[in-house]
Amino acid sequence: MHEYKISKIIKKFVVLTKLEPSNVERFLIVFSSGESELFEFDNQDESFWWIESEKAREHDCELTGCDYNPRLGLIVTSDKNGVIRIWNKDKKFLREIYFPNPVDSVCFLNIEGDILVSHSKRISHIKFTSYWTKIFDYYGISNKIDDPVLNEIRKENESILNDNNFLIEEDQPKRVNITSATILNEVLTGQQN
Repeated sequence: MHEYKISKIIKKFVVLTKLEPSNVERFLIVFSSGESELFEFDNQDESFWWIESEKAREHDCELTGCDYNPRLGLIVTSDKNGVIRIWNKDKKFLREIYFPNPVDSVCFLNIEGDILVSHSKRISHIKFTSYWTKIFDYYGISNKIDDPVLNEIRKENESILNDNNFLIEEDQPKRVNITSATILNEVLTGQQN
């Protein structure tokens, strides 16, 4: 058993469940501040890893919702300022959607990637095709539905996405093996080497 004391208040754990069985479990810890951190636990050797993720686009206020879509490998988050952010499974920022009022909660409605948003005593449905952009294809995210509108958008962007001069090699996230509470707190406070 691993037990670590941390200085931040945890609001929620989100397990990024894979569709296929795996010895490695990835999960997101959401803190009350609006920050979140990505971790992996390897069941085989019982190692605990922090996965470096993008911090520039973190929410700057309390998160109100977080969900994961295992088929698409997408994370959706929402906050009190009415901001919804969509990330890939490595927590690389993909898209932002603004609501005029605070968002109470957000979740994926289905495996196709449609999103439900609770805000101002309303529930809004956002279709995947309405928030999809060509950056999703770059990261290999597609809901693979036969949608004529989405297929037309993909055709228009196909020449750019297949241009080797346009594409850059994707960086692998930095990983830190968490072997003590000290290392965990260094990671969470940004003091790791």
